[in-house]
Amino acid sequence: FLVPFFFLVICCIIFEVEPFGDRSLVIIDGLHQYMPFFSEYQNKLQNGESLFYSWNSGLGVNF
Repeated sequence: FLVPFFFLVICCIIFEVEPFGDRSLVIIDGLHQYMPFFSEYQNKLQNGESLFYSWNSGLGVNF
């Protein structure tokens, strides 16, 4: 267990990944999952639509 953990820590230090730098491991998730979700969520709140389910984002999103 400790060998993979220390390997990950060393890689994060070398590549300046958080918490040792400014880069993040979840940048792709932010672009492809979180941004469309929160964009649709904002549209739902602004238009007063139901928050139960939406077909407007990908194959559908439940809130």
